[in-house]
Amino acid sequence: MRAFESGSIIYAIDGSDDQEVLKCIDIYKHLPDDRKRKVIAIKIGLPYLVKNGMNVIEHIKKELPGLEVICDLKISDVPHISMKLAEIAENAGANGIVVQGFVGGETIRRLIQETQIKLSIYLVSKMSHDVCLSHKDALQLITLGAKFRVRGIIVSGFDLELISIAKQYIDLSQVPDSE
Repeated sequence: MRAFESGSIIYAIDGSDDQEVLKCIDIYKHLPDDRKRKVIAIKIGLPYLVKNGMNVIEHIKKELPGLEVICDLKISDVPHISMKLAEIAENAGANGIVVQGFVGGETIRRLIQETQIKLSIYLVSKMSHDVCLSHKDALQLITLGAKFRVRGIIVSGFDLELISIAKQYIDLSQVPDSE
């Protein structure tokens, strides 16, 4: 697992159309080396995974060697179902999964404890659309992610204040151990 550095990028493939995904892969392959080094992972969106199956993970890993592959499963279920989804992603070769923060501490704790070495957890604190959690709720989820030392915290790209706050939690080594 590569360490995050300032300016690290997770390259998102959110389309469901094969041609669109192939274009994204081609764009990455033709990036200048200095930009390519900043990309630490590729995130495969749920529409593409549902349409094509989990076997696309291995295909993308072959096309883009050296990058971590994150499954954006948007896990949002009770602990035992969330664990099954994480296991499916892991068995398919994923390096990480996206989990909705509102699943709560028990699900996140179990995902961290039972997949800690094999899967990185990326926690969604707030999405970009209008009808999502309040700023206060998003802050609580950022704190929850920091408490459990998730690999990354996902925030709305339109909320600059929240992005700034989440960046404070990027160095999770400064967060006290969870009890």
